[in-house]
Amino acid sequence: MNLAEKVQHLLDRELIRDVIVRYCHGADRADRQVLDSVYWPDAVDDHGVFSGSAAEYIEFLLDGAKVMDQMQHLVGNMLIRNDATNAQCESYFIGYHRQRNEADEPFDFMAGGRYLDQLEKRDGEWRILDRKVVFDWFRTLKGSADWAEGIHGVPVTMGARTPHDLSDKLFVKQPLPEQAENFAGETNTHSTLAGPFMALQND
Repeated sequence: MNLAEKVQHLLDRELIRDVIVRYCHGADRADRQVLDSVYWPDAVDDHGVFSGSAAEYIEFLLDGAKVMDQMQHLVGNMLIRNDATNAQCESYFIGYHRQRNEADEPFDFMAGGRYLDQLEKRDGEWRILDRKVVFDWFRTLKGSADWAEGIHGVPVTMGARTPHDLSDKLFVKQPLPEQAENFAGETNTHSTLAGPFMALQND
C-alpha cells in the first residue's frame, strides 16, 4: 500500500465514522433527510424491536419520536475493518429515551448495545447497507426527572427536533450531491451535515 492508498484508507475510516454519528444526529433530531443520507435505498435494518428495509425503519423511528419528549444516542468504541469499497463496523452505543405512559406521564428507558454495520462505498460515498443491533443491557425506570425548573433553578436550553434545535443554526444547510436521493426518489435540497465530507469523497 503506497502513501496515497494509506491516506485514502484513513480518510475512508473517518467518512465511515461520520456515517455512524450522522445516524445518531438524525435519530435524535428526527431529521428525515439526514437519516436518508445514512442508508442506501436497498439497505435493511434489524433493530431488535423492528426488522425490515431501512426506508421502513426510518418511518418507524420518526413515528416513535412523535411520542417521545427526547432521545439521545451516544457512540463509543468503534471497530472498523475496511477496504476500498466495503466495510464492517461495530459501534458501541448508549441510548436514552424519555417516553410517555398511558397516563401521559414521562418515564425513562435506557439501553446499551452495539450497531453491527455492513457499509458500501458507491460513487465515492459511504452508507450503511445492512445494520443489525445487539442489545447488551436495557432498563426501564418508573419515572423521569422534572426538567421544567432548569438546573439548580437556572433555565437551560433544551434539545429540540429539526428545524428547532440550535444545531440547525450551527450547521449551514447545504444541498446534498446529485446522487443522494431520499427513499421517495427525490433529491434532497437541505439539511445535511455531510457537506464538507461529501466534497472530500468526490475528489
